[in-house]
Amino acid sequence: MKGTGAGIRGFSLVEIMFTVAVAGILAAIALPSFNLYQRKSRQAEARTNLAMIYLQEKLFLNDWGQYSSDLVYNNVRLEGNLVYRYAIGGACGDPPGMVAAGIADDHDPARNTSAAICAEANSNCTDGPTAIATVAPTCVVDLVGQADAFVAVAEANLDGAANDVWTIDHNKTLDNVVDGTFN
Repeated sequence: MKGTGAGIRGFSLVEIMFTVAVAGILAAIALPSFNLYQRKSRQAEARTNLAMIYLQEKLFLNDWGQYSSDLVYNNVRLEGNLVYRYAIGGACGDPPGMVAAGIADDHDPARNTSAAICAEANSNCTDGPTAIATVAPTCVVDLVGQADAFVAVAEANLDGAANDVWTIDHNKTLDNVVDGTFN
């Protein structure tokens, strides 16, 4: 800082330019790390919601002896503005016990996405913007005709090189199939 006469002091143009240059260099170093951290933190949404879908599928299995592809009937409740889109692919059809009990009318295997959940009148969510590229099959039928497996998928564009894709299956195997956090 130089004196400019009459006791008034200020910064020179060179000092101000040097300070701005240092701030720019620090921002250039910190910004990529911040963006990566932000994308990694968004993955928590996928892990949490897929765990909820897993729990609801297990409850449905306990009641009806097979997994469901109707996320609305399964009472999966997603909240807020979703970053990811969710789906459970295919259709197992209505469980035989549900049909026999006469309550299969409300069960619709076509409601297998987060779009269907957010479209419900009592929903409190906005579906994620990324389209699901691949939907894994919901049900794998064993030799005795029981649907004893499912795979649910979450997919989002986190501004990485590819869409970020997570899956969870009937064994509670949570897998980040495509890590979309890197550029």
